[in-house]
Amino acid sequence: MPDAAPAARGVYQPRRPQASPLFRLVSDHLHRLQTVDDDRFAR
Repeated sequence: MPDAAPAARGVYQPRRPQASPLFRLVSDHLHRLQTVDDDRFAR
């Protein structure tokens, strides 16, 4: 019987969220996001 997931074998590769474009975008604009969030949703 053939293996259903041959690509699942091997060495575990941990994720690197800091390398994602979304992470970099949010971290670059974090202060602005927090300020806008506080101003709009303080109530």
